[in-house]
Amino acid sequence: MYLESSLDDEFVHFHAYCTEKKMEQNSPSDILKLLRANDLYTEFPNVEIAYRIFITIVFLFEKS
Repeated sequence: MYLESSLDDEFVHFHAYCTEKKMEQNSPSDILKLLRANDLYTEFPNVEIAYRIFITIVFLFEKS
């Protein structure tokens, strides 16, 4: 049986993963780079999308 992962569940698991690996990334862009560099976007696809959206929104507000 396949259970759909929700965004909040993914963030909880991603946080646990980062804590376990003792990863200390400060900025959203650093976290996005971490997700991509370690192919974690396949394990946490919704987290990766959320960070991309967040970074895009911040970029758009900085330009206006």
